[in-house]
Amino acid sequence: VDSDICYEKRHLLIDYIKGRYGEENVSHIIAEGKMTIKAVIRKVLTAYGYDMKAINATCKLVDKRAEDLTDALSKSEELRRRLLGKDEFKDMLILEGLISHASMHAAGLLITPEPVYNLYPTRINRDENVLVSEWHKKHIEATGGYKFDILGLKQLTIFNKTVQAINRNHGTNYKVKDFFHIDLKDPKIYEVLNKGLLRSIFQFTGESASAVINEMKPTTFDDIMVAESICRPGVKEADLYLSNKKLFNETGVFPVPEYYRFVSHILDETMGAIVYQEQTMRILSEIGGFTLGEADTLRKVKSLEPYRERFVTNAVKIGLTVKEANDLFDRFDLGYSFNKSHACAYGMVSAMCCYFLAYYPAEFLSASMTLELTQATPDIKGFIKEANKLGINILPPDINISTNEFYANKDGIRLPLNMISFIGDACYETILKNKPYTSFSDFIARNPKSKVKKNAVLNLIKAGCFDTFNKNRSILLSDFYNSRNEDVEVFYWCDEVQMIYEKEVFGFTLNKHPLDGYINKDISEYKENDQINIICIVNEIKIHKDKHKKDMAFLKLENKECDFEGIVFSYAYPKLSKAIYVGAKLGLQGKKQGNTILINNAWNI
Repeated sequence: VDSDICYEKRHLLIDYIKGRYGEENVSHIIAEGKMTIKAVIRKVLTAYGYDMKAINATCKLVDKRAEDLTDALSKSEELRRRLLGKDEFKDMLILEGLISHASMHAAGLLITPEPVYNLYPTRINRDENVLVSEWHKKHIEATGGYKFDILGLKQLTIFNKTVQAINRNHGTNYKVKDFFHIDLKDPKIYEVLNKGLLRSIFQFTGESASAVINEMKPTTFDDIMVAESICRPGVKEADLYLSNKKLFNETGVFPVPEYYRFVSHILDETMGAIVYQEQTMRILSEIGGFTLGEADTLRKVKSLEPYRERFVTNAVKIGLTVKEANDLFDRFDLGYSFNKSHACAYGMVSAMCCYFLAYYPAEFLSASMTLELTQATPDIKGFIKEANKLGINILPPDINISTNEFYANKDGIRLPLNMISFIGDACYETILKNKPYTSFSDFIARNPKSKVKKNAVLNLIKAGCFDTFNKNRSILLSDFYNSRNEDVEVFYWCDEVQMIYEKEVFGFTLNKHPLDGYINKDISEYKENDQINIICIVNEIKIHKDKHKKDMAFLKLENKECDFEGIVFSYAYPKLSKAIYVGAKLGLQGKKQGNTILINNAWNI
C-alpha cells in the first residue's frame, strides 16, 4: 500500500498507526546500500594505497551510463588501461554489488499481528529509537508481510502553507480540498506552463521537463498528463509523440501506419505514440489475444521475443498483415513507461501548482521557497528570479515579522531570519522569544550577547532586519560599534553597499543587481559549441597549473539570468588576468559547452 502525505505531518500518521496496531507491531524497514561502480573503485584503490588524486581521476573516467564495472571499462579506453588485468580490478569485481551499509527505508513501514521481532529479525535504530526490520522489503512481501509506503510529499505541505497564506491575506476560509475541483480548462493554467514559469511546478522543474513543455505547448489537461510521462528518460516513443504533436498543431493531422485503424481508439489521445503502460497492455490484449493479467506480466519479462508468434498469429486473425503485426510488436518496449493513473494524479497536482501560481503567486512561491530550504542545496535564487518575472518584490527579513519561513503579503515575499548567515537555531529562538521590539536599542538590550552574538547582530543589520527602525543600515552599524566602544569605519550608505551586504549575508542580492541596465542573457539560450558573448560578475576564481605547468583559471560566474562557469586556458590567461578578479563585471567572448564558457577574451564593463 502506497500513500503520500503532507511532509510535516507524516510523523502524526506513523504515531497513529503505532497507537492503532501497537508500538511493537510496527517497524520501519531496512534499506541496503550497495557497492556501486565508483564506490568499489574508491574502496579498493584506497586499500591498495593509491593517493586521493589518482582515485578521483580514476572515478572521473566512469561513464554515467555504465551499468556495471565491466560496462564502464568497455566505455572508457583510459579506464580499461588503468584497471584491466590488475589485482585491483579482480577485487573490484568480487566486491561490486555487495551490501556496503544499511540504513532505514525512507517510507516503508511493516505492520504485523504480533510483535515484529517474533516474526522477523529486528533491531533498534538508536538515532530515532524505532524498530527496524532487517529483511529487505521484497523478502517481507514474499513471506506475507503487510508493508505500507508512507511517503512525506513536500508538495502537499506547500499546498497547506499556500492556503494558509491565502486565508491570512484575503480573509478567506479555504481548505486545500476546495482546490481539488479547479477548472482544468482554465487558460491561465496553460499560460503558466507556456511562459516557462516552471521553477515551482510539481514534476516540471528539471531541464528535460522544461524542454518537453517548451516543445509541446500544452493547452489541455491531457497534454499535461502526457508531459508527466515523457519528461522522464526512457520513454521509447516520446520523440514520436512530440513530432506528431507539432504536425497536428500545424496541420490538424499526423502521419499514421496502415494498421492504425486497429489501434486508433487506443493511441489517438497520444498522437499515435505508445506513451502509457495501459496502452501497451490494451494492444497486447485486443490485438495479440493476451489477457490483461498476462499483458501486465509481460511488462516485467526479460525478453518479449518468446511472445511474438502468439501476438502476430492473433493479429493476423483480426486483419493485420504479418508485416504490420511484426511492426506493431516491435514498438513494444521493456524500458521505462509511465502508467496513466499516475500521470493523471501527478497531472492534477501540477495543474493545481499552475493555478496557485496564476492566481496567488506570492502565497504559492513563498510556501515553495520555505520547503526549498529543507533541500541539501536549496536554490532560492531560482525562485527569486521567477518572483521577479512575476513582478513580486522580495523583501528583507523584518525583526518583528519574520520567522523561519518565507512570508507573503501585499508588498511581496519577505525572507526568513534563518536565511541569514550566523543565525543559528539558538540565536533564532532567542530573538523569537523576546519579540516584539520597539527599536534597535531595545533589541540590543533584551537579547543576551551569549545567545545573539556580534556577527549575528552585524548580519541582521546588513540583511535589513531593522529597516523598520532606520533604513540607513550604515548608521545602525555605526551605532552598534559605538555601543561596544569599537572604532570601525563603515561604508557610506548607497545601493552598491546594500548589494554588497546582501550578497554577504544571503549569498545573492534581492531586488537590485550589479548588472541592472545591461542586457543579461541565460547561457542556456545559446546553442551548444557556438561562439557567444555574455556579461557576468566573477564570484570565485581558482588558479590551476595545466600539464605544461602554466597558469589557467576556473571561474564561477553569474548574471541576472543564470549562474554558470568559465575556463580560461593558459594561452589566454596572461593577457586576461588583470581584468579578472572577484567582483569584476565582465563581458566575455568564448565557446559555449554546457553550462560553461571557454573564454577567449574578457573585458571590464
